[in-house]
Amino acid sequence: MLALGGGGARGVAHLGVLEVLERERIPVAGLAGTSMGGLLGALWAAGVPLERVEDELRRIAEPLELLRLVDLGLSASGLSVRGVKLYDLLTDLLGGDVRFEDLPLPLALTAADLASGRPVLLRHGPLAEAVRATVSLPGLFQPFAHEGLRLIDGGILDNLPVEAARALAARPVVAVDVLPRFRANAPGAEPVAPPLQPERVPQFLQELAHVALMMVAEMTELRLAACPADLVLRPEIPAEVSLLTSFHRVDELLLAGAAAAEAALPRLEELASGGGQFTYCPRCSVRSSVRAAMSKLSPAHRPPRVSTPPARGGKRGRPRSPGRRRGRAPASSTTPRGARRSRRAR
Repeated sequence: MLALGGGGARGVAHLGVLEVLERERIPVAGLAGTSMGGLLGALWAAGVPLERVEDELRRIAEPLELLRLVDLGLSASGLSVRGVKLYDLLTDLLGGDVRFEDLPLPLALTAADLASGRPVLLRHGPLAEAVRATVSLPGLFQPFAHEGLRLIDGGILDNLPVEAARALAARPVVAVDVLPRFRANAPGAEPVAPPLQPERVPQFLQELAHVALMMVAEMTELRLAACPADLVLRPEIPAEVSLLTSFHRVDELLLAGAAAAEAALPRLEELASGGGQFTYCPRCSVRSSVRAAMSKLSPAHRPPRVSTPPARGGKRGRPRSPGRRRGRAPASSTTPRGARRSRRAR
């Protein structure tokens, strides 16, 4: 199981991780994503080739192309991006009105309900709507109206959705966190994880953003302590790479994600083969907080019960998109991995 965290442009590193998993034929049984991790994870789960996603990110990194996605609207909360153009782009990438029920592997996206202040797990209905909800960063995007709820960015309450991934299936969870880990710092010492330093941003805005990231990072640590992942990958991303203004650094972020996954290959292969220690999470029992929260929703808001299909790489794996070589090592690979048979999902 994968849990892909939020992080704006820094989340592009998720694609580097996914590239390594594909190349090394590491099976993925399901995926949970938040914010940028939810957007990229949804596209990957739907079979959109990584190369196409990367090319699209490079295209919108151009200032004029990015401006074409900005559709400002005035609402009760003020001037913000309506997100209609983003929704249209997602629908185009997905190739139509794809629904969760159409996907070949379980997927969960997280959001937060403004009215109740509680997390919402999205697992059914139109996929583009759920993606639009999970990326609705307050102050930038208008909240997304969904089944009577006003949904905002899932990273506000749960930026690394390990618990959501465990709710999909009782399998090892690999989490990818692209935000700084401020717990590594000590007051009075040179910070190991310095504050983000976006270019051409006023100091007071940098400090406001840093305060918000401090809270998100601390909440992530607390949630990981309560519901740990079997493995947490943290790509080494420079502090100059910001959440909103660094989409032009796609190639650098891809390399950072790939390097983190390659460094952890022995552990990834161990988890994929069923070996090693499986982390037990008491919060993910029948009375886990996510399932308890979902049970309180009205029937119209509850996701349907779905059976968990075998991990990708089994006999009923996800279909391959044209031009996408799933489960094959590159022809130039010098390792014998490409000659091995696909691992059987466990």
